[in-house]
Amino acid sequence: LPMGTYPELERLGLANLIAKFTSPCPEGAEYAAGYYLEIAQLINGCGAKGAAFLEKQLSGDDSMRVRAAIFGLSARVRSPKTVPMLIRFLCDKREAVVAEAIDGLRRVRYDKADGRVLALYSHPSPFVIGAVLRYASAIRHERAKPLLLRSLKHPEFVVRENACDELDAINFIEAIPHLKPLLKDPNKNVREAARTATRNLTALRPRRRSAQ
Repeated sequence: LPMGTYPELERLGLANLIAKFTSPCPEGAEYAAGYYLEIAQLINGCGAKGAAFLEKQLSGDDSMRVRAAIFGLSARVRSPKTVPMLIRFLCDKREAVVAEAIDGLRRVRYDKADGRVLALYSHPSPFVIGAVLRYASAIRHERAKPLLLRSLKHPEFVVRENACDELDAINFIEAIPHLKPLLKDPNKNVREAARTATRNLTALRPRRRSAQ
């Protein structure tokens, strides 16, 4: 998530950040998810009081704000509360919340939840499956490869797009022939992701040969 979209928020203290977090997004619902994520990150940076506020938000009903609270708190890598909190939300009914919990486990590099996370590949939400692919490629490179290749043929474009991105991220050169059919994918985002991955992986080939 690129931060700094709302630089005016960085000048606010905790009380004002909380007021913003509990108010509607000024730019409308379309931008609310990113808006609350950014505020949550800043609230987390306000120390123990900020963390305490975010922890209270975890029991809320609004999925965007709960997701934002998870995002903010997952930055507390050394806190003993972080991993149990993230694992708890793997069972949540809200897809955005589950996906954020998986991304949080990836960010804290927690590798002991791989079985539970990989089981969520069967989740009905393509956004959750995308988070599973990101986790797998970051935590289990070798085990992720067949899953990523399989996901290139997934019926949901979000999953195909994520598979392209992650094959690129793990520098899996052997995936190039599998990516080429997606250069003609019906979805524009998938075509672009496949094009970028193919270009980047192709560029790695000479480096590999020269290193041998």
